[in-house]
Amino acid sequence: MKKILALASITLLTFSVLGCSKQSPSTRDSANETVNGSPMDYAAQAAPNYATMDLAEHFSTLDALTHDSQLIAEVELDGQTEKIAYEGADFLLSSALVTEVISGDAAYLDQNIKILDVESYNIQLTKESNRFILFMDKYEGPVASEEAFVTKGVYQGRYNINANNQVDYNAGEYQGITTFQDDIQKMNVNSFKELIKSSLKSS
Repeated sequence: MKKILALASITLLTFSVLGCSKQSPSTRDSANETVNGSPMDYAAQAAPNYATMDLAEHFSTLDALTHDSQLIAEVELDGQTEKIAYEGADFLLSSALVTEVISGDAAYLDQNIKILDVESYNIQLTKESNRFILFMDKYEGPVASEEAFVTKGVYQGRYNINANNQVDYNAGEYQGITTFQDDIQKMNVNSFKELIKSSLKSS
């Protein structure tokens, strides 16, 4: 039997595993999680082990990742999170402000979006800053009733922007897949955006 969290990961990626479920609705915790009145400290939680994930998508090139993403954007996490329990698995919605739309619907610029993750692998756990370039699809399924996005390939579409305005892909530190990302590691974020745009123009 697959582990519950592995099944939940596949659910987020394929959008169809729970799509026809008739089960009871999700249960939600506070939109701004707190412990003893203080914001949840995700950095203090156990680091994820990506090697335990059964990924439905593997991206070996930037071209494949860009062409398979509905929305590519620079975002800034605002610290607002919401925990959702569904079918015995825990998920997390993280709120983020879209500061630049690199590809996709320009109407999301300056809007807040929700990012849906399996809680054990959520974006808060490995962040080095609140700024990211994310490759995303709209979530389709029963876990979230409001509009939300999932990151392509779970962590493969997450690129932190560090204090030096450089791209930081740190999945390898958590036993995750690293392919083309070695070539863009520590690249200036503006150069990375231009690389993405060039990739989108290719056939």
